[in-house]
Amino acid sequence: MVPPNLFLLGKIRKDLNHKICIPDAEVITMAYEYEGWTLYTRDVELKGGRNQTIYFFSKRTPKSGSPCDKPDKYEVGVNKRTGLPYLKKK
Repeated sequence: MVPPNLFLLGKIRKDLNHKICIPDAEVITMAYEYEGWTLYTRDVELKGGRNQTIYFFSKRTPKSGSPCDKPDKYEVGVNKRTGLPYLKKK
């Protein structure tokens, strides 16, 4: 594995003000997984115009949404009938 500082050396450039800039790079986050299910998040707009962040589990890559860590103050529950995981407040 390449140390992070050596990996970034090739991507760092100086702008006109001689400040070190790191160009936009894909940020890799560690996704939370539970028994083969990956936790995803996406922002949705409700009918009243308010924005809300939703969390959902999926075994496949969804059309929209990005993998995420489990939010603080939440725990994973499992639906007894379907076996699907869900988040619930502690």
